[in-house]
Amino acid sequence: MEEKAKVSISFTKGELEIIGSENFVKEQLDRFKDLISMKLSVVPATPAISQTSTSMLKSSEDKIQQQSLNGENPYPKVIALEDGQIRLLKISGKEIPEKTINVAMLYLLAKKLIGEKDAHFKEIRGACKIHACLDRSNFSTILKKDKQIFIFSGSGKSQTARLTQPGLLKAKELANKLNAQ
Repeated sequence: MEEKAKVSISFTKGELEIIGSENFVKEQLDRFKDLISMKLSVVPATPAISQTSTSMLKSSEDKIQQQSLNGENPYPKVIALEDGQIRLLKISGKEIPEKTINVAMLYLLAKKLIGEKDAHFKEIRGACKIHACLDRSNFSTILKKDKQIFIFSGSGKSQTARLTQPGLLKAKELANKLNAQ
């Protein structure tokens, strides 16, 4: 008899529960792989999602909560790591391009805090939208102007960004400044 498997994911109570044979659960995880990966994008990479078990998903969620609870976040007034998501609490900048760059730097710094180097453009766009600094037509152009701060990979919808070493220093400097306010 095949063992029963169960996966429960909350995404802040949007919830998704899959129960059935191990093969059935694996098939469903493969089907929802993109959605789960996108929603768990703030969680450090785990083995292939088709092999992910409930305990692995739960431990990733617990890791984010522990990081925010254990004081490992040196910028608590600027970056919140809650409910499996990154939230930017403060940003700075006068014009939209400056705010966009600052949001991207702080978002990528937050990703670094949880052990990830890259973020998809879609994630950064989302953070910019929340902070009312998303220029839909010029978003990529704004980010790509500053090659000293960011390294880009991929193309189209799979584009990612990462901080350079000088970019990381600049992001930390900005986070420290905002955290002190």
